[in-house]
Amino acid sequence: MTLLLFAATLAGDGTVTLSLAEWEAMLDAASRVVDRPAAPARYSQVDRSVDGAFERGVFTGVLTVRVRALDIDGGLRIPVLSDSASIARVSLDGRATSLLAEGGSYTVAVDSLGDHLVRVEFFVGAEDVRFVRRLSLQMPPAGPTRVSIFVPETGIDADLAHGALSSVRPEGSGTRIVGQLDGAGTLDLGWTSQHPSTDTPARMEVREHVLFTLHEALVRGVAAFDVRVLEGEVGRVRFRVPEGVEIVDVTGEAVLQWKTDGGELVVLSRYLIADATKLQVHFQLPVDAGAPVTLKAPLPLDGPPISGALGVQGPAGFAASTRSVTGAEPMRELPSELAALTPNPLLLGFALTGEPVVVLDVTRQAEMTLSTTSIDEMEAATVLIEDGPEITRMQLHVRNETQPWLSVALPEGAVLTHARVDGRSIRPAQARDGHTMLFPLPQSQRYGAGQSQEWTVRDGDTLGGLADRFYGDPSRWDELLRQNYDVLGGAEGLTVGQRLVFAPVEA
Repeated sequence: MTLLLFAATLAGDGTVTLSLAEWEAMLDAASRVVDRPAAPARYSQVDRSVDGAFERGVFTGVLTVRVRALDIDGGLRIPVLSDSASIARVSLDGRATSLLAEGGSYTVAVDSLGDHLVRVEFFVGAEDVRFVRRLSLQMPPAGPTRVSIFVPETGIDADLAHGALSSVRPEGSGTRIVGQLDGAGTLDLGWTSQHPSTDTPARMEVREHVLFTLHEALVRGVAAFDVRVLEGEVGRVRFRVPEGVEIVDVTGEAVLQWKTDGGELVVLSRYLIADATKLQVHFQLPVDAGAPVTLKAPLPLDGPPISGALGVQGPAGFAASTRSVTGAEPMRELPSELAALTPNPLLLGFALTGEPVVVLDVTRQAEMTLSTTSIDEMEAATVLIEDGPEITRMQLHVRNETQPWLSVALPEGAVLTHARVDGRSIRPAQARDGHTMLFPLPQSQRYGAGQSQEWTVRDGDTLGGLADRFYGDPSRWDELLRQNYDVLGGAEGLTVGQRLVFAPVEA
């Protein structure tokens, strides 16, 4: 549609006066205008919905879109989702397909007219985001979109910026938020906690067990806290973080999110704690080579009564001795809570009597040359034949690291009849001395560069922690999720006992 505007003189009584030339010019201009209708739409959206769950900054969801293809000449690609999301699985009319990222959106190819159902499993966000109570996702503009989202908090107030909420109801340990988006396709959901404040602070007691692991230039630690609320209730727990200590992760059944603010660690719980909870704080601190090592750990900020123990472990070849200690005293028998943090023997152990400050002298033992190939077990049996010969059968269990062969010296006069390595018949080479045989050895299997690795999920494991263990980078958690999506089903699907397989570590 074209709009023509002309200037004219407006009289006081509301009439407009034009000269004849002006009127004819206006009619001539209007006759030359041709309305060009907009190009017909090639597809339309019939309906759309988003279902999923939000956990520690990551939303794992399923987008279901029913579209109607109206024109497929020259190929038709329909945008379905912003390319900021990570895609796990896609299906078109029940058959697996793929999406193409173009122009800021993921698109799906449709090759026939009529209605089609697109289903996309995806996740968006970052696991290391702290105290996130907002979910943002962009979809192409279309008709109304139904959303159903689970958040792991109870007692919340929710707000849907580009739509309307129909219900916010408790569901299990969290809340189900249901609503409708407008045609803009923008999902912008935020929520706040209704945890009431109280003028009377809660009274707590804390039992803390800390395990330090010594490395060349780093000390890693895990502090296991058993928090008991004696009076009142708490929705967050605060800890003091000593200077130089970096918090890596916080885990626990009641832990929703955490953040560090200066020298303080704030842990937000999924619900108000009125009795007790357990959590683990994983941290690390740098050390100077050759200098005394001062052990530091997070401590409850508000000064509740504290008790527990502190242990030190290190790799083989390390020795540690106590230079000074305050707030703790050496102990002979380790509590079960401290022993449960590691299967390895401890170098030192201390019982907490206050705020612990332990300074160690750490030295490396003298290096020794070790055999690269060892025989773990040997079995031999000899049979004496009636007419005099002896037949001996020997079986060796060998652990090999680098050697290409195993040298075996046969007794004088002995003849080798046959040999097998790992069930395969082989013909050994003969050394120059004439009686020593060289048996080829495969390298014993070990995990490392170029080999896949398996892991059985333990209590307290997180995707970020596993990425740090295997790749040395917690931010690569999404790679682990994609590799094991058939087992996990989403970022919140990590459970004890699952067997995960990780891609080889790059050499």
